[in-house]
Amino acid sequence: MKTLISRFIFLFLCLPFLTNAQAGDALLNADSLRAKATNMIKSNELLKAISFAEQALALDKESHDSLGMAKSLYTLSRAQAFSGNFDEVIKIGESGSRLCRKLGDHQLELRTNNMLSWAYFETGKDFAENLKHQQRQVFLASLIDDDIRTKALVFSNYAYDSTVGGSLPLDDVIAYQKYANDFYAKDEGTQGRWNTLMNLTWQFRLKGDLGKSEEYGWKALNRAKKDENRHAIVEANTNLGETLLALGKTHLAADVYQTALEESLKEVDRDKYVFDVYYAQYLWETGQKDKATTLLENAIDFLTSSEVFYEMIGRASLASFYFETDEYEKALKQIAIIENPRSNYISFETKFKSAWTKYRILNERGSSDAIVHLQPYIDQAIHIGAKHLIGLVKI
Repeated sequence: MKTLISRFIFLFLCLPFLTNAQAGDALLNADSLRAKATNMIKSNELLKAISFAEQALALDKESHDSLGMAKSLYTLSRAQAFSGNFDEVIKIGESGSRLCRKLGDHQLELRTNNMLSWAYFETGKDFAENLKHQQRQVFLASLIDDDIRTKALVFSNYAYDSTVGGSLPLDDVIAYQKYANDFYAKDEGTQGRWNTLMNLTWQFRLKGDLGKSEEYGWKALNRAKKDENRHAIVEANTNLGETLLALGKTHLAADVYQTALEESLKEVDRDKYVFDVYYAQYLWETGQKDKATTLLENAIDFLTSSEVFYEMIGRASLASFYFETDEYEKALKQIAIIENPRSNYISFETKFKSAWTKYRILNERGSSDAIVHLQPYIDQAIHIGAKHLIGLVKI
C-alpha cells in the first residue's frame, strides 16, 4: 500500500513538468491500458486486468484527464467485481459515480452504478444503498432512449429488488417488470426470459391477482423447458406451485412440485435445497408435517453457509411450523435470527410472515405488544398493495 501511495504522489508531483506531447502520450497509453484491462476481463485474467486498470488510472491522474479517470475507475470496478472483491468495488465505484455525475456522462454513470448495485447486493451489507443505485440507474436509463436493451435490464433488476425490499407499490413494480418482459418477448431466443416471467408470477401473487400470477407462471414454466435449464425448471415449477396452492388447485400443484422434485434431485446443490424450502411448505399444507419439518431443517442447515436470502425464507416457514405444533420457544429462536440477520438482503415477504408468527405467539401469551409488533408490516403491505400478504393476517 505504501508503494502504491508513493507512486501516485510521485506522478502528481511530476505533473507540472509534463509537456503537451507527453500528456498526449499519457492519454493514448491510458486508453491502451484500459483496452488491455477489458480484454483481460473477457479472458478471465483478472489480476492482469486490475493491474492494467490501475496503471491507466495513474496516467489519467497524471494528465488531469477527468473523463479518463472515470473510465478507468469503471474498468477497475469491473475487474474487481469479477474477482469477487466487492468491498473494493464499492470504494472505487462510489468515486467513479460521483465523477461521472459531475461530468454529466449518463452512459458511463449508468454502467458504474450497475457495478455498485451488484456490489451492494453481493456484500449484503446495505440493501438501501443497493436500491438507491438501482433508482439512479432507472433515472439514467430513462434519459438514454437509444439503448432499449440496457433500459430493459435496469428496469428488470429494479423491479426485482423493489419487490424484495417491499419499497415500491406493486403496480409500479409490475409496470417496470412488464417493460423488460415485453422487450425480451420480441426476441424468443433471449435466454433467461423465464426470469422476468417468474418475477411477474411472484409480483402478481403478492398483489393478490392470482389469475394473472397463474398465467405468467405457466409461461415461465414453458420458457424454462424451452431453454432446457434445470435451475429455471425447478424454480418455475416451484413458483407456479405456490400460486396454485393459493388458488386451492392442489392436484395441479402436486404435479408441478413433483416435476420440480425430480429435477432438483439430479444434483445435491444449492438448487436442490432452495427447492426444499418451498417443497416443505407444500408438504405441510398437504398434511405431511413431520416430513416437512425435517426437510426444512436440513435445507436451512445447508443454506446457512451459502444463501442467506433463502435461508431466512426457510426460517420464517419453520417458525410457523413450530408455532402450529406449540413449540413457541423454537419458533422464537428462528424469528430472532430473521430479526438479526447476517445480511440485509431479506425479502419483505419473509419479514412479514415472521412478524405474523411472532404476533400469534405474543397474542397467545396475552401480550399487549402483539399488534404493536405487527402493525408496521401491515402498514407497509397496504402501502405497496400486497393484498396476498394482508390476506394471511387474521386478527
